[in-house]
Amino acid sequence: MLTEEGQEIAESGSHEAKVFNAVPAEGSCTVADLQTLLGEAVAKIGMGKAFQHKWIGQVEGGRITRKVACIQDVTCGQLCSIRSNLACDESALKELKRRKLVDKEYIKAETAY
Repeated sequence: MLTEEGQEIAESGSHEAKVFNAVPAEGSCTVADLQTLLGEAVAKIGMGKAFQHKWIGQVEGGRITRKVACIQDVTCGQLCSIRSNLACDESALKELKRRKLVDKEYIKAETAY
């Protein structure tokens, strides 16, 4: 089951993808620019994950640049799969739970004999 934040990411893309898309393809921007454009929370979380994926990098002066030409938003894809009741691997599910994008949903079933 997707959390409210997980639902939003499934519809509009992950924080890291939003950060990548906000950084100009040619040139760079500042952290303050990203915070203004995306909001402080989205920028903070998104920059951390985008740096981790090596999608963006930091150059002299603390400016942010793209390190790759295009990306695949895996987080959004995984959340869409879960929303559609498709399988998701255990390690990805664990990471999504850690990020509080999914939550367990218990289904009680009764069997009649």
